[in-house]
Amino acid sequence: MPGRFYLLDVMRGFASLAVIIYHFPLFFVATHPTVAKVPREEQPFYPLLFPFYEHGFMAVQLFFVLSGFIFYWMYLDEVRERRVRGWRFFVLRFSRLYPLHFVTLLMVAGLQFAHQSTSGSFIFYHQNDLKHFLLNVAFVSHWGWQDDWSFNAPIWSVSVEVLLYAIFFVFARLGLQSFAACLLMMAAGAGLAHLATDQSIGYAVYCFYAGCLACRLYLSLRDRVFVVRRGPICILGCALVVVVGARLAQLVPGAYLPLVLFGLVFPALVLTLALIQEFSHESGRSIRLLGDLTYSTYLLHFPLALCFRVLDQHLFIQPAFASYGIFCGYFGLLFALSCLSYFWLERPAQRYFRMRLMPMQPKVP
Repeated sequence: MPGRFYLLDVMRGFASLAVIIYHFPLFFVATHPTVAKVPREEQPFYPLLFPFYEHGFMAVQLFFVLSGFIFYWMYLDEVRERRVRGWRFFVLRFSRLYPLHFVTLLMVAGLQFAHQSTSGSFIFYHQNDLKHFLLNVAFVSHWGWQDDWSFNAPIWSVSVEVLLYAIFFVFARLGLQSFAACLLMMAAGAGLAHLATDQSIGYAVYCFYAGCLACRLYLSLRDRVFVVRRGPICILGCALVVVVGARLAQLVPGAYLPLVLFGLVFPALVLTLALIQEFSHESGRSIRLLGDLTYSTYLLHFPLALCFRVLDQHLFIQPAFASYGIFCGYFGLLFALSCLSYFWLERPAQRYFRMRLMPMQPKVP
């Protein structure tokens, strides 16, 4: 059994990059008139990165599937057997997610109000009032009380994940772990997505428990039939499901596309990588930093875009954001800032809060 799913960490890193690439032209087109004149297909490296430019937003649902898999694997038994109780579970998640969220919230608030004081308007996201600030502080910015996007808006998916964690804790504490229980939660999520005006929470529940279902299948394969001579067969079978599911997703009506893509293709892809990890424990270890920096890159990319806009306004710096050099420079700077954030803010803050808020050092990372 692998000690860590490096390949899933790397996939999470690539999913973050997919979202950032999708946002790259959106953020700069909205704030720089010169970029608005550049067609989307002429954005940097478009022939290579066009799936990210066109469909990168779907990577958020992949985040939810990955989270479901990892939480089922890491926390289900811990919570069910009460080795991890409610306070410990809260501190483990709070210490990992909240410090950078709060810092980036303050960064974006400062930049937005600095821009408004001179131009009279906010940049890109406009619901930057006290109500939405408090929703962000409470980490509930996308639980249905919001009027629109606000402050560091990409945090919406993490806000929804916090809700998913609370639901999962109850799910695990009740001892629910079967295939049927996971399918029931997926059905509830699909129903909520169909009935609600805002589909994001419903699809998040659907995706999260699709990931749980994938982990349940992984554990069954590992415990019952996964040996060296059968490993490649399992991997090829799951990979075939990914290919067939992707083809099926192109044929189904648009209303059913999310159900096939998020409930079949993404979980099968996650399961395939997990089985490869079972077969080769060190796969992906050398590039695990990409996964470690996922949260940093995801939360810092909009504040960095705002910094460019404020510099543009006050220093009259107008870089050609549609150029290859600026594109590479932007991502290089984002990666450097993410490294600083991870090693100098997130990890120290995580250790500090866990030492102060829990009576003993956590066993679960």
